[in-house]
Amino acid sequence: MEQRAELAGKEASLCSQVMLDLYGCKSDYLDDLEWVENVLIEAANYGGAFIIDVVFHKLKPSGIVGVIIIADSHLTVRTWPEYRYAAVEIFTAGKAFDCDAAVAQVATRFRCAKRSLTAIERGTAAQLAEYPGAAAIATAAADRGEARHFRKYPFQF
Repeated sequence: MEQRAELAGKEASLCSQVMLDLYGCKSDYLDDLEWVENVLIEAANYGGAFIIDVVFHKLKPSGIVGVIIIADSHLTVRTWPEYRYAAVEIFTAGKAFDCDAAVAQVATRFRCAKRSLTAIERGTAAQLAEYPGAAAIATAAADRGEARHFRKYPFQF
């Protein structure tokens, strides 16, 4: 697995949102509630998350939607078996979660032909600076090593 790395010139952020589109999924289980739920739980575990709650639902006529609430935020999934497509989101607000490992696990299990990953850093120091006191809090957190940093993308599988 590729190590996370800071990119020069990028500033710290409070949280990270990763959107993963999985196309041409070869898995025969995109409409299997238990299987999809287990894959997302595995991904949360691979990332080192503390799972708080798990809610999944079978859609009609097909597809699965689900969310895993973790201590740092959440993982979500929506599948479209008829298109062999799945959309996964990982939103984290803590630096301990290994997003690379979680994404790799999901992509491997869904056996996709093509994947697209979009990563957004949210709550950057620049964005927070316009609010009184926020810049000082963000700077203090960064000094303690608590702020998140941009990761090196794309992932290598």
